[in-house]
Amino acid sequence: MVVPAPTAPCYAYLLGVYLGDGYITVVSPRRSVLRVACDSAYPGVMAEIARAIEQVHPGRKVWRVSRPSRCIVLSCSAPDWASWFPQHGPGRKHHRTIALDGWQRIITHRHAEPFVRGLVHTDGCRFLAHQVRRGRIYSYPRYSFSNRSEDIKRILCEHLEQLGIGWTRPNAQQIQIARRADVGRLDAFVGPKA
Repeated sequence: MVVPAPTAPCYAYLLGVYLGDGYITVVSPRRSVLRVACDSAYPGVMAEIARAIEQVHPGRKVWRVSRPSRCIVLSCSAPDWASWFPQHGPGRKHHRTIALDGWQRIITHRHAEPFVRGLVHTDGCRFLAHQVRRGRIYSYPRYSFSNRSEDIKRILCEHLEQLGIGWTRPNAQQIQIARRADVGRLDAFVGPKA
């Protein structure tokens, strides 16, 4: 697969989004549909995902379908989504192996920030942690990423390390970024969802 250089950052972002909350439905040998489940509380994130889809696949319409529980599914039909995202397969992502192809790894390493941004926009959050010390409450920002796929968590951590961002693993499903400098680094290209 060859991704044109100008669209490579958009593809890196969209790959992160796909690994988080995206899936592909193959309708026929000549038609597949990329779908991304979004939380309607974040219209800015939805708009960014729609722009990335349109830039990766120019001329294709992005549809918005409302679902129960604040969920809006962005979808786009094209003949080749499965080749853009070879991680596509039957079943849930945490039940199968997820690995980046060599050409994807080149793109995500060159454009690690938008890739991490896409992962955090779908399966991550920025929040204030509160801690009590000597009777005083201290509040400080943190990032948390939660996914059931060990492979996707490993891919995220690899890219965080490439960016020089430290992370911890407080439990089986979460990755957290808590040190002030690391949170500041993520704030520079991710920030709170909008």
